[in-house]
Amino acid sequence: MATEKRKKILELPIKIIFNEEGINFFIKSNKKLNKFKLADDVEQYGIFFDSFSPASVQKMLLINYISSIEISRPEFVSKRQEVMDLSKLITYGTLYRRFDDIVLTKVLDSEVIKKWNRANPSGIIDRKTNLSDTYLLQSI
Repeated sequence: MATEKRKKILELPIKIIFNEEGINFFIKSNKKLNKFKLADDVEQYGIFFDSFSPASVQKMLLINYISSIEISRPEFVSKRQEVMDLSKLITYGTLYRRFDDIVLTKVLDSEVIKKWNRANPSGIIDRKTNLSDTYLLQSI
C-alpha cells in the first residue's frame, strides 16, 4: 500500500469567509480583513490566499470561525489534487467538529456526570465548565 505524503502547503487560491466569531477574533487581533463579493452576489468579510496551510484552515474550521470557502479558477483539471485535498480538509474538519459536539453531549448526559453533579452541587460539570486538556490527559 502506497503511503501518501501530506502537503504542508496547498497551492490553490481560496477566499475564506468568516462568520461573526471569526470576524471578531481577527479584528481584536488587529488583522486586516477584506470585503469580498462572492459568487452569490453577497458581500462578506474574509481573507484571500494564493497558497495556504491545510492545518491552519482545519483549525479555523474546528473552532468555528469559517462561514464559507470559495475557490475560483478558469479550469480545475490542473489543480485536481489540491481541490480534492481541500474537499477532504473541509469534510474532515466538519466531521471532527460535529463529532466533538456529539461526544460532549453524550458524556454530559452520562450517569457518571449526573451522579457527580448531584453529589457536588458547587462543582457541577456542564457545557460552561472549562476543561483543561493537560489535566484530562494526566488523569488517564
